[in-house]
Amino acid sequence: MAFSQLNALLGLIAALALALYAFTRQDLSSTGTLAALFVGMIVFSFGGWTWFLLLVMFFVSSSWLTAFREKEKTEVQKEFAKGGVRDFWQVMANGSLPALFALLFFLRGNVLFFVAFVGALATANADTWATELGVLSERPRMITNGKRVAKGASGAVSGIGLLAALAGAAFIALCAVGLNLFNNYLADAQALGILRNYLVDLFVGGGKFVFVVIAAGFLGCLADSFFGATIQGMFWCPKCKKETERHVHRCGFQTHYYKGFTFVDNDVVNFLSACFGALAAIALYELL
Repeated sequence: MAFSQLNALLGLIAALALALYAFTRQDLSSTGTLAALFVGMIVFSFGGWTWFLLLVMFFVSSSWLTAFREKEKTEVQKEFAKGGVRDFWQVMANGSLPALFALLFFLRGNVLFFVAFVGALATANADTWATELGVLSERPRMITNGKRVAKGASGAVSGIGLLAALAGAAFIALCAVGLNLFNNYLADAQALGILRNYLVDLFVGGGKFVFVVIAAGFLGCLADSFFGATIQGMFWCPKCKKETERHVHRCGFQTHYYKGFTFVDNDVVNFLSACFGALAAIALYELL
């Protein structure tokens, strides 16, 4: 596919507008705004407006759920290493892989890169929805052993969280189908070229695509919980007798290493789960 300078310009404008909007809402830090600008511009420039709007759908729904019943979640979120204002690494953990797949699709024109893009995005959305709604559950359990744990604990799952994960993955799947069908309806076949071909390939079997994305997003979210329970670095506050993601607890005391790998924080877990979701989407799409 030929590179379009117009697409690049539109990508810069659209990504800048989204990033600045998020910054003014205090959804992104200054570094997070720069990361969002980079990711958005890459996705729009190399994937087009439908890919970019999927990214917007993820951001808008995630931001809304972060603000949903925020006061009730404040105490739980104090144990997280980072708050609701997303920084550079948080944005890149969820956005770098979709940006890479947009670039690879532009270079190779293989439908599997679009499948992987949506699978990674569905995983990020499923995980965000599960986290933001799951922390409201009174009875979470550790994914590895089923034991009761505190709300918001890394690796915890709940009925509410699992349903939210399914809904989050389904939301991205349906948005992907809807946006691309609309694009297919508007576009001229000769102008679209290879884009037209992959849309036809996808939406002749649209039900299969929706199932693949929902399954991949849900499995990616479960992988996120598993990684959080097994390899994420966790620390112990000797004063408060609490497990936390923080190196310095909110009480001001220095925490001690407790379990996992110290270099694996929540951003690394999110990136790994996005990789898992993308690979699951490719595998399911090829097998079914």
